[in-house]
Amino acid sequence: AGCWSIRPTGVYAVTRRYLDDTLVLETTFHTDSGELVLTDALALRSDGDPHQLGADAPHVLLRTVHCERGRVEVEMQYRPRPEYGLLVPLTTPMPGGVVTRGGTEVLTLSTDVELTTCSGGAEARMRLSAGDELHFALQRTAFGEPAPPPWSAGQIAAALANTVTAW
Repeated sequence: AGCWSIRPTGVYAVTRRYLDDTLVLETTFHTDSGELVLTDALALRSDGDPHQLGADAPHVLLRTVHCERGRVEVEMQYRPRPEYGLLVPLTTPMPGGVVTRGGTEVLTLSTDVELTTCSGGAEARMRLSAGDELHFALQRTAFGEPAPPPWSAGQIAAALANTVTAW
């Protein structure tokens, strides 16, 4: 349960498509001031064997935001609600993101964006100009396991490129 939203702050129109021959989703936000592209994918690893696609997947949701043209103000809201929405988890800042603990789940949200923690989640507001790019990665681990170290923007970008290639 919960939500994780990344979108422009004002009025926008949306188009969506899957990148050719993949399950990588690309959402384009068209605003009066610019254009923003959000790319979402579950990270994959592949040795080239299409029958093994995803066999060693790292269980990470990758999200990249790219400003294609103009300037766009973007808001990110992250509000996980584990245990089928019954819990408001504890969200703690860490270098490179936040860690959320609730029920049997530990979620690590990695990003180079400065986040503000709030009731059971985190949020941010950014202004992007043409060519700017932001990277996010969300990884789940079970309670009792150590939280994984945060992913760097470079690691997220490389994992997304590898995922597109693996498809």
